[in-house]
Amino acid sequence: MKQLSMRWISNIRKGYTLIASLGMLVLAFLLVTCQDGGIPVDKSGAQYICANGTPQEGTAPQANINHCTACENGYGLVDRHCYRYVSNIANLNDNSILELQGVDSIATHTVGEDNYMFAAGYYDDGVSSFEIAIDSTFDNFNNATNINDDSTLELNGADSAITHTVGESTFLFIAGQDDSGISVFKVNNDGTLSNVANVSDSSQLELAGVSVLRAYTIGDNAFLFAGGNIDDGVSVFAIGEDGTLSNSANVADRSYLKLNGVRALAVHTIGEITYLFVGGWVDSGISVFKVSNNGALTYVTSVSDSESLKLWGVHALATYTIGETTYLFAAGYRDNGVSVFAVAADGTLSSVANISDDDTLKLGGAVSLALHTIGDIIYLFVAGSNDNGISIFEVDEEGVIDHVENINDEGPHELYGAYSLITRTIEERVYLFVAGF
Repeated sequence: MKQLSMRWISNIRKGYTLIASLGMLVLAFLLVTCQDGGIPVDKSGAQYICANGTPQEGTAPQANINHCTACENGYGLVDRHCYRYVSNIANLNDNSILELQGVDSIATHTVGEDNYMFAAGYYDDGVSSFEIAIDSTFDNFNNATNINDDSTLELNGADSAITHTVGESTFLFIAGQDDSGISVFKVNNDGTLSNVANVSDSSQLELAGVSVLRAYTIGDNAFLFAGGNIDDGVSVFAIGEDGTLSNSANVADRSYLKLNGVRALAVHTIGEITYLFVGGWVDSGISVFKVSNNGALTYVTSVSDSESLKLWGVHALATYTIGETTYLFAAGYRDNGVSVFAVAADGTLSSVANISDDDTLKLGGAVSLALHTIGDIIYLFVAGSNDNGISIFEVDEEGVIDHVENINDEGPHELYGAYSLITRTIEERVYLFVAGF
């Protein structure tokens, strides 16, 4: 089964190689609500600040849908908000210097007043970092550094870039899928990277084909969770203040687990208990574990794909708390859809919503998820790699999702093989960064 897992991943990569252009790209989007003083106000005769920064007078001849006077095309008044869902503001291409060929994971970090983006290039076997220059056009990604794989690093098949702060230092973790290892870099104040640790797979670890990482702090201890899609298991590491990794726990697939072809991880604390959610690509299911303060894992429950769920080839997981309930969102690559579960205090999962791709959506090959609250609305962003686009949904208090917008790969957009999503708030605006594999 391990060979089957690797074959599926290989087929995905090869498919993109055949159809993608040479430029592997990153796309940024701006989302902004149109509000008065940051608080939604009544529609009738109210003044709003549109995304162009100009105050406008709202009008209300209709009950539910309207327009802000003089706002750019595409802005509309819905449920007392005058907003445009997305505005494309920047696109970045690979070149001979950058490490963006096959970019399949991006991360961001703020150092003082400076914002940085990090991109892992699967085919370039490396990572590039950029300062994000905020100006009136948001058209600058200033390249800070580029690092290519060598005999000391674990960047062959670079994947799953994530950042995490431990003590006074922030570290960038990169999974080397083809190296079956992890490289750790300290993020310097100028956005450059200094390698501080490298870990290779061993008979004890579950890092063969490592393709997904998550970092999380429990109490005073920071941990790195790594999923090996060939080893069909998870390894947990304690992160030292110098960025070094010490193995805390390892769990291999069993008949009652759903770890075959691990491709997705999420971590969340409910009450006083921290849970690790693991998605198995080949098993088409999710396993839940309790995480102790020392990083040890205790099995809780598993959920398998069914006719109603969208877990066939689960490729991404994300958690979000709405009111008093935590929800788990899952993207099924082969099911071309999204499932939403309510997470109980004991870690068990209850299905609350499922949505499949159709002609109105961009969920074909769903591979990545991101959630963000803007104003009083929670948005879910889903990358459909086979549809070369993004679908955007509103999420209500019960976890139900309602489609509101699609973004296609057209014009200047670089969404061919859209593969990774991440949101970040910069100067009170929310940005969505998208990697086009």
